[in-house]
Amino acid sequence: MKKLYALLALLLLISHCPVIAQNVNYQLELWLLGWDGRGDQVNSPEYSYQIRANDNFDISQTSADCIYTGDDYGPGSSTGFVQTFGGTLFGNSLPRSRSNTSARSVYLQLEAFEKDCNDNCNYESSCNLSTTGDDDRALCNSLGNPDLEIVFRNDPPCQWNYYRKRCGTFEFGVRIRWEYVSIAGGSVNPQAYVFPNEFAPRPYVFCGVGDPPRIASSSAASPSTSYQWQFQTNCTGGWSDISGASSQEYDPPFGLSATTCYRRLANTCQFSGATISAASNVVSFSSTPAISNNTVSTSQSFCGASFQPNQLTGTQPQGGTGAYSYQWQQSADNGISWSVVSSSTAVLGYAPPALSQTFVYRRRVLSDACDNFSNNLTITVSPTPTAFAGGSAIFRCDNNPLAPIFMTGA
Repeated sequence: MKKLYALLALLLLISHCPVIAQNVNYQLELWLLGWDGRGDQVNSPEYSYQIRANDNFDISQTSADCIYTGDDYGPGSSTGFVQTFGGTLFGNSLPRSRSNTSARSVYLQLEAFEKDCNDNCNYESSCNLSTTGDDDRALCNSLGNPDLEIVFRNDPPCQWNYYRKRCGTFEFGVRIRWEYVSIAGGSVNPQAYVFPNEFAPRPYVFCGVGDPPRIASSSAASPSTSYQWQFQTNCTGGWSDISGASSQEYDPPFGLSATTCYRRLANTCQFSGATISAASNVVSFSSTPAISNNTVSTSQSFCGASFQPNQLTGTQPQGGTGAYSYQWQQSADNGISWSVVSSSTAVLGYAPPALSQTFVYRRRVLSDACDNFSNNLTITVSPTPTAFAGGSAIFRCDNNPLAPIFMTGA
């Protein structure tokens, strides 16, 4: 029987690969024995039990002491059950503890019979005390009874979970509790974002007041019984819990106006009542003051086929990070479409070339995530007035006609 059971355990071990990454500690104890009262019971109903256990990772068996419920040690006919916790009633009561193991299932084996012969712990088919010998024998393991496999990781950790099993006319129960040895925090990541005038995403920086995106779970914690999101103002100092933020993902609220870091804690319990935690990576959002004081001057008007405008000037911007880049833009269709005519990180103004038509100008200021456009100014170019013979009207530079002047001879 031992060889058969060892072979069974080996096959089950192979069938449960791959091994779960996070290891556990677990404890198993016997807590109930019973029978349903059948059998010839030639003498008093004195029962012997032998219970064994191993797991899908460690095939070595742990056995309870031979448990013999004699006349003076039985439960009585009114209940049919004996309960025991922590080895206080039946010797060692099958204590099995494993530390830092990848096991996920426990396999049980029961041998039990109604004792009528002399040897309390070994089954005897006949003896001088009885014409039939010991009876009601039951022998069960998980090969013939899959219910004797207990996948304990399917049940809550850190508490005793109770399992009641049957074998022939007998019943028995075990209790198991387990805890994770360690925990991996997993990873989180916000939606990628490309800033103006750039081609690749980088950490979030908002201009003024921002609305951070949802922080998604790139990989779940392994394992976790609960989550808690935390924030850190200015990404320094201690971390603070965010009330109600206990899911895998988190959507920060609108109104971010200061640099803030976020992380997700994964928590799992322990037998002692303590909690072990592991943190995800940190996601940071920064807020840059909005750009202000971006004004350009001055609008100009010229009359002629071509003219050199005066230098366009702009004020020193404020806000942003303090480092600025400037783009001067022009529009030939009164601001419908724009094209860049100058880019600089140092020059505040712009010197337009000689112009033969009217253009509108503006300055764009960029500083990290901030982007600001100045007021518009217009350089108006009007054609030179032309006089026509025969009393035709003469037009001014603003295209309004002058009063006609008629020439007469002497």
